[in-house]
Amino acid sequence: MESSLPQYHKVVRLAHRPTGKIDPPSRFLPVSTEPIPTIQNYSKSTAQHETETKVLVHRLYLSLDPAMRGWMSSAKSYLPPVPIGEVMRGATIGEVVAIYHDESPRSDFNETTDTSKKGKLKIGDIVSDFSNVGGWQEYALVPERSVRKVETLARLAGNSTVRGGSLPPSVELPLPIHLSILGTTGLTAYFGLIDVCSPKPPYQSGPGNHHPETILVTAAAGAGGSIV
Repeated sequence: MESSLPQYHKVVRLAHRPTGKIDPPSRFLPVSTEPIPTIQNYSKSTAQHETETKVLVHRLYLSLDPAMRGWMSSAKSYLPPVPIGEVMRGATIGEVVAIYHDESPRSDFNETTDTSKKGKLKIGDIVSDFSNVGGWQEYALVPERSVRKVETLARLAGNSTVRGGSLPPSVELPLPIHLSILGTTGLTAYFGLIDVCSPKPPYQSGPGNHHPETILVTAAAGAGGSIV
C-alpha cells in the first residue's frame, strides 16, 4: 500500500509576514519539495493521542480564503497566527490513501473483527478538513477525528429520491463546493443568519408591522458574508 505512494510531495510554508501586498508570492509562500509524512515522524513529534487512528490524506483541492491574509500576520484573531516556517493553514478536500492504528497501516478497518479498532473511514473516502489541520501540502497525516467524510448527493438524499423525484446516478455535486457553501463558510453563514441574527418574516415582526426586516451584511466581500 505505502510502496505505491510517492516519496516526496509539495508543501507551502509561511516564510515571512507581509506588511502590504503579498508580492512576490514566492517570497512569502514558497513551494518546497519534502518527504511524504510518515507515521514514525508523526509519533515522534506528537506526545498525545499516540494510539488514536491517523489517516494519510492526498489533497485534491485547496481553499483560498480572505481570512488567510490575517493568519499570515502576527495580529491576534480567532485563530493564532501561522508560525513562520510552518505549513500554511487552509481548508482542503482530499482522498484517504492510508489508515493507521497503533502505528500499523491498514487498508480498511471494517475488515477487523475487533469493534474497538474499527475506524469511521476507509481507503478511497473523500474527506474535508478545517483550516488548522494539515494545511497546504499535497499529503497530510492527521487524526481521523479531525476530518469529515464528504457524503455523496445520492447518500444524502437517501439513495432514492429528492423532493419526491428520482435522483439519477450521474447527478453529483462538484467537490470544491464542500469548501464553500457546504463547508465551514456555508455553515457560518447559515447559522449566523438563521440562528444568531434570526430575521423575522413580515407576519412575525410585531403587531401591525407587515414590513420585512432589513439585513446589513458588514463583511459581504468575505467568504461567509458573500454566501449570506
